[in-house]
Amino acid sequence: MDVLADSYKKSGGKRRIVNFDKKRGREVLEFETYGPKAFASIRELPEDLRDRCVVIPLIRSKKNFADPDDGNENWNALRGNLYKILLTSFPDIDSAYQVKKIIYRRNQEILGRSLELWLPFEVVLECFGANDSIDEAKKRFLSQYGFSEYEPSEFEEAVVRGLYAAFQSENQLVLTPKEIMELLDPDIFPSNDTPKQRGVKVSWAIRKFNLSSEKRSRTKEGTKYLFEKQKVAAIAESYLKTADELTLLTPTPDL
Repeated sequence: MDVLADSYKKSGGKRRIVNFDKKRGREVLEFETYGPKAFASIRELPEDLRDRCVVIPLIRSKKNFADPDDGNENWNALRGNLYKILLTSFPDIDSAYQVKKIIYRRNQEILGRSLELWLPFEVVLECFGANDSIDEAKKRFLSQYGFSEYEPSEFEEAVVRGLYAAFQSENQLVLTPKEIMELLDPDIFPSNDTPKQRGVKVSWAIRKFNLSSEKRSRTKEGTKYLFEKQKVAAIAESYLKTADELTLLTPTPDL
């Protein structure tokens, strides 16, 4: 799972192993796993893979289609053309990719993982004369990616909101998961959860969203974490359903 999740972009997906051979002795082998992959499933993919995918719903076919194997003439011709494109057009596509990346970095139209997934599509369309289709394809992509993009659960969102609200006028806080748990509405937890189980769930949310800036000492009440208001606010803006919901996190003074 870790290899697949890390291999969706060029800078990730490299794995090293130590190989033992009687003749050559010990050597380190590096494997490159970057490249497009397809997953077929009747169930939802795990979230770490799902938000790195473009989901394409398929409808059961009413007729048979030829398999793309070595004996298929159409597949042979298509594969040959793909090899030619790889050998002759790679420098142009690589240059276009770098230029497009800089443009998007400046205009901020698409950000993060959605940009990393979309960029290869746009570059291929542009390099092979399909510029007129780019805007329509981009809208289609963004709507489809919305099905696979990760969204926090109600509980995870409550942890982020509760933590942010705790800052009041401070810029830093040192809290344990138990103390954060006490800031939340008890109804957000299953009724049969013990206090220890609730604390473990809060701890998991802290690690999952990298909410803390520093791990402090362990006490009887649990491990202490240092939280910074600016960092928690940035995470809240990234994961809440709409950016303006961050204003709802600011506690209202008692009247």
